[in-house]
Amino acid sequence: MRSLGGSFVLALGVSGFFGGNAIAADPPLTVLILAGQSDILNWHADAALLPSDEADAGIRFYYHTGAPPLHPQFPRNFFNATSHDIWTTLRPQTQETYHKFFRTFFGPEMTLGRRVAAAGVGPVAIIKVGYFGTNLAEDWRPGATAGNQLYALFHRQVTNALDRLRAERREFHVAGFFWMQGGSDGAKAAFAARYEENLAQLIHRLRADFGAVGTPFVIGRIPRIANAPHREIVRAAHVKLGTTLPGVAWIDSDDLPCDTDGVHLLAPGIVTVGERMAAAWLKLAGR
Repeated sequence: MRSLGGSFVLALGVSGFFGGNAIAADPPLTVLILAGQSDILNWHADAALLPSDEADAGIRFYYHTGAPPLHPQFPRNFFNATSHDIWTTLRPQTQETYHKFFRTFFGPEMTLGRRVAAAGVGPVAIIKVGYFGTNLAEDWRPGATAGNQLYALFHRQVTNALDRLRAERREFHVAGFFWMQGGSDGAKAAFAARYEENLAQLIHRLRADFGAVGTPFVIGRIPRIANAPHREIVRAAHVKLGTTLPGVAWIDSDDLPCDTDGVHLLAPGIVTVGERMAAAWLKLAGR
């Protein structure tokens, strides 16, 4: 699939209903799942620059973000912006405790959720799980038994979120995954060399665990990160998988404004990434 609107982020497509015993009067929730590292978070996106939207109150939101468990600067299991294991409504997040950059911030979920809801797909629910400074080669590898074991952590968070919907007797279907990550893998030659294979395996595993074969999957190609010397290998993998795998697409972010670190997208860029994610998902889902 070609780059859609210039940028792409990870999406998982329509799967079967998981809710069961839902109240018939309530249309099923369209659940979208976002995962990745810094640009999924994003501490560099000032929430004061995000236009308000009344639609946010009608979009459900569950999130668990911050430092990975073994980050050297934080206590074990430090997560500084979470919904505390419950569903809330779509909103910017606040660093607790505050570390640096913008205390109140947002990721692509804001404009993604708004655009998808506006497209008339029915009620939308978003799960966001992201940890900064993490790699796919080790941290996010399914089945890892050492290190940060982020796939297991992600799995627990998503499962908890979905189980809470089931407890409400709320019908839902997992309709998309959105992935934006790769800067940390681009910093090491060995990690970058395995990135394409590792991401393909992750897509398969996510679909097996939470979606279905062919569930739409949107990949956000990382910017040309200054401190990742092997970034072009990772970026090429994003494009290749987003072009060749069924139900997978990619979006670009090269034209979007980054912070002075040359790594992280600023608020206007994150707004656009979310919009491009929505456009990519809507096309994959046949909307």
